[in-house]
Amino acid sequence: MNLDPMHVVRVEELAPATVETVIAQIEASTTADHLVYRESELDALWSLADMAVRRSEPGAVVLRQLLWSAHDLVGEGRCHEAVAELRRLIAELGRREVA
Repeated sequence: MNLDPMHVVRVEELAPATVETVIAQIEASTTADHLVYRESELDALWSLADMAVRRSEPGAVVLRQLLWSAHDLVGEGRCHEAVAELRRLIAELGRREVA
């Protein structure tokens, strides 16, 4: 895993491993420029969740809401709270895998 906060995570799927990578990057980020990259990664994850909502996938609305919240928190510089939201997201994704 590349923990260089100038590295943009390639988001291809809404999966726990991808979210964990974004969390690691949030935790490594120290400047406003870094947080812009994190917001773009969260935007990509949100788009995937939005597609799941449009397909009427169970629980997708919750995933999209958590991502929206995390995005806004990162934008406000409240990274610890954003990470907490993303941990909730991972838990929700885990529930979907079990179902």
